[in-house]
Amino acid sequence: MRKFSWMLHLMLALLMALPVKAEPLLQGEAFVEQILVPMALADRDETFTWEELEQLLALAEKNGIQIPEEWLGQPQTMGSWYEDEMLKLIMKCKYGFYPLSWPWEVQLWWDERRYELWGEPYDQGNLRRPLPGEVTEEEAISIAKAQAMDMMERYQRPHKTFEEESCVMERSFYQPLGTTDPAERVWYITIFWMDDDKARYTVILSPDGVVKEAH
Repeated sequence: MRKFSWMLHLMLALLMALPVKAEPLLQGEAFVEQILVPMALADRDETFTWEELEQLLALAEKNGIQIPEEWLGQPQTMGSWYEDEMLKLIMKCKYGFYPLSWPWEVQLWWDERRYELWGEPYDQGNLRRPLPGEVTEEEAISIAKAQAMDMMERYQRPHKTFEEESCVMERSFYQPLGTTDPAERVWYITIFWMDDDKARYTVILSPDGVVKEAH
């Protein structure tokens, strides 16, 4: 009996010495899907009250999401905050300040979540996914980079690199309004540098990768 008691105490001591596994942090899409959306859909309002926002911000901080104060302003003086705006801020913390610079699949996901918060059926509008065999997002950005380099040389502008922290690459693939022909869809890519107002280039590509415009 004493031997069993001694072994039991030893096992308990070993278990207590084991490190406690931390709960995984919820970031970006996971935080939105598991916390923000359920809170938002708990009522029909399109806004969070200040009390709800305080709760949401506390949960965000608990998950390591630090929203800069300049993005929030002074929400407590407004009394409420639009739910889709909070969705955007949470995603900005993961993917950066400019939504059009987020990966294209993330932009499509974000667009669908916004319709969900509005309580409307998701309508893709004019946003599109490339079809098999068409230019992918990665390929479109590569073509746009080459065009931007060419324009730097052509216009004798200071050489910029795409690895600079100030470089932003906005992208979208959509069907222009008023058109139904799939061939009319375009990749619209704008590359700019936040520290240089003159360093800005826009490239428009057809689905097969042909450059329609570059300026």
